[in-house]
Formats: sequence, structure tokens, C-alpha cells
Amino acid sequence: MKSERPTRRAVLRHFAFAGFGAAALPLWARERAHQQRTIVALAERIIPGAAQAQADRYITAYLADAHPQRRAEFLAGLADLDRRCRSAYSCDFIRATAEQQTALVERLDPPFFAQIKMLTITGYYTSRLVSEELAR
Repeated sequence: MKSERPTRRAVLRHFAFAGFGAAALPLWARERAHQQRTIVALAERIIPGAAQAQADRYITAYLADAHPQRRAEFLAGLADLDRRCRSAYSCDFIRATAEQQTALVERLDPPFFAQIKMLTITGYYTSRLVSEELAR
């Protein structure tokens, strides 16, 4: 299976060639970590137990291999979710209460909701935790 995390050397090389240099790494790393926590929280709102089943790993692997435009659309959906949450509750999605998160998920744009729902369901039911439980 392809590693979902690039090596430190690969990341530094990427930023060096992109003209950003190593100074951009902390911001990039924080943004990616925030996106990952948002995916975990969002998946958990869609299927309780998705976090424990690590459905986010499937979603992250899917995004790593997705067409750049598809990935950009997905990440824009995550950013929009945070914007809506900050507007309604003055906090990011991951810091909102479960009730606030659920209210936001119920109002997601239909195409984005369909995509995250499909990815969450697939990630959940193909996880080792759920596969072993279903095999019993």
C-alpha cells in the first residue's frame, strides 16, 4: 500500500523547488493536520464509530490518489465547512459541539455531502475493525 505521508526529505524538496523553501513547512503541516482532524470529525458525524474504525485513512488515501481538481474541490468543501462553522458558532468545525457539527452536516452542499458520505461509508465498511466484526 502506498504511504499516505510523504517523507520529510520529499516535502522539503517539494517546497524548495516550488520556491517556498523550508519556512513554509510549518504552515503546510498545520493546515494538513487541521484538514485531517476535520475529516475525522466529519466522518464521525456521518457514521458514529467511523473515527474508531479509522475511516479517515481511506479518505486520505483516496485524496492522495485523486485527480488534482477532485482533491481541490474536496478540500474547498472542507474549507467551506469551517467557514460556515465560524460564521454560525465562532469556531472551527473540530471545536464545535456534536450538536453544532450535526446541524452543519445537515446543511452541507449536496455534491460535497454525497462525496464525503460515500467515502466515509466505504472507509468504514472496508476498515479492519468493521470487517472483522462483520466476519464473526
